[in-house]
Amino acid sequence: MIKWKEEGFLPVEKAEKEGDYVCPICHKVLHLEAGQTIPRCCGKPMEPMD
Repeated sequence: MIKWKEEGFLPVEKAEKEGDYVCPICHKVLHLEAGQTIPRCCGKPMEPMD
């Protein structure tokens, strides 16, 4: 994951490659394209699936 810091906001993470990302808490799955912002779910950033 690529991380950027934006002043006044939470750190923004971008997907490095296309793939599925899962919430570590509720296990919701989203498909993201490369460069899209990785959303937060249940207060935590979603993680890439293996």
